[in-house]
Amino acid sequence: MTVAFTDGTICLLKDCILDEAESLLQLLLDHPDAAIDWSGCTGMHSAVLQVAMAGRRRMVGQPADDFLRRWVGPALAAPAEGPAIRPEKNDQSVVSI
Repeated sequence: MTVAFTDGTICLLKDCILDEAESLLQLLLDHPDAAIDWSGCTGMHSAVLQVAMAGRRRMVGQPADDFLRRWVGPALAAPAEGPAIRPEKNDQSVVSI
């Protein structure tokens, strides 16, 4: 598994493949204030990137991959408009985007 929750932080590790997008989404919903540490990330499927961007969390560290660091990093660091992925106050099963 390349997406994990450790010490209050969501960690992206190694090559985050398509199947990890759902795991990341669930962690974002379960831990609405957790930052994302991607210092161990060596690759990222576009679905994982989209979930990370929609979640609009603070990104910790720099990824090992030059492409991610140079091109994806600024996109994740840029402030976005509109609501972020957060659980609804009354229903944890509904995604608010």
